[in-house]
Amino acid sequence: MANYTVQGGHSLNLSSDTSNDYITVLGPSGTVSAGSGNDSVNALGNAKVTLGSGRDTVNVHGVGQVTVGNGNDSITVGSGTVSAGSGSDYVSVGGSGSVNVGTGSGPVGNSTIIFGGNATVTAGNGSDSVSVGGSGKITLGSGSDAVKVGGAGQVTAGGGNDSIAVGSGTVSAGNGSDSVSVGGSGKVTLGSGNDTVKVVGAGSVTAGGGNDSISIGSGTVSVGSGADTISIGGNATLTAGNGNDSVSVGGSGKITLGSGSDTITLGSGSDTLVAAGHATVAGSLGSATMVGGQLQYTSGGAMLSATSGAATLAGGSGSNRFIGGTGSVSMLGGAGNDTFVGGGGTGTDTMVGALGTTNVFEVVSAGSTSRSAINPDHIIQNFVHGHDTLYVEGHSYSYLLSHHDITTSGGNTIITLDGGKTVIELQGYTTLSASDITTTKS
Repeated sequence: MANYTVQGGHSLNLSSDTSNDYITVLGPSGTVSAGSGNDSVNALGNAKVTLGSGRDTVNVHGVGQVTVGNGNDSITVGSGTVSAGSGSDYVSVGGSGSVNVGTGSGPVGNSTIIFGGNATVTAGNGSDSVSVGGSGKITLGSGSDAVKVGGAGQVTAGGGNDSIAVGSGTVSAGNGSDSVSVGGSGKVTLGSGNDTVKVVGAGSVTAGGGNDSISIGSGTVSVGSGADTISIGGNATLTAGNGNDSVSVGGSGKITLGSGSDTITLGSGSDTLVAAGHATVAGSLGSATMVGGQLQYTSGGAMLSATSGAATLAGGSGSNRFIGGTGSVSMLGGAGNDTFVGGGGTGTDTMVGALGTTNVFEVVSAGSTSRSAINPDHIIQNFVHGHDTLYVEGHSYSYLLSHHDITTSGGNTIITLDGGKTVIELQGYTTLSASDITTTKS
């Protein structure tokens, strides 16, 4: 090993030397060029260092401009720029600067990069570790990378299984199973892996077809056809695919789900929910309107509507309005005074009023096929005389009685309309009277 000392402001050129050199740069600055040996450079001030493809060690106490080849290098600078080849490199920058490592044509390396201040980092396809104390723009390849940015970050990663944490900012990663954490507000775009995303503040998250777990303070979420778990603390717009999803929204929201069996929990805001498949919906609601199948929830309450399939709609403490869809819909009244509107189609609506409340049960559309007492269109449970009323579109109590449309069987009252196409069953109630029927639609 040859030892060299460079006085302040001078240059040393050993670019054709393939031996292992030890070089010290004195004074405020200096310039060093060395060949392909395993070189060591220690600069007490600022320095420009260019080395070959050996396993090099560089320490620049001031501002550094360091370029090294394809070896496994260790580079420390106070601040400045570093460019290294395709080895497994260790780079530490005390202040701010930029780093480009692992983008050469040699073997893929796994690099470690540490910044105390702000940073711009470009790394290759290895499994790299990047830590930035300030703000940073990070671009990585297809390895399984670990990134931490204390401030605002702009991170782009490839198809590996990446772990990314930023104070705020944007994250874009490929088809691996990624874990992303954003301390403030952020925009996250991921591929089709099984991803885990947490955005503490307002966020926009787009993920692919994997089984994703996503939590954001408020914002927009769009995911693919996997079985996803999504929690949104505040207001939200959510679109999910055909998987079996679990969704929780604390504030107001617009939610569109695919044909899976979904579980949705709504808060006290104004929500719009469209569920093409089987949905179970619960909400700590105020005044609400719920339509089975395609759920729309407005102004302190909900309107939920199921275009097809089965749905369960559960009311909260306010006055709720439930509207059945074309499938079999269970409507469970809450502690408020509720209105239940039966749907049409081939399904059976079950409308359950809560005891101690005043409820209205409405049948406004005729059935499409012949029904019977054992297969009614509408089942009403917990009907209480003096509290609840029944509205049948176009029919008064006297009309029903004169046409012999009211019968009792097995402790239930059966109302048969439209030549047997519409059948209403009041379970556990046999004393239907004129005061139980209203001709005024709510």
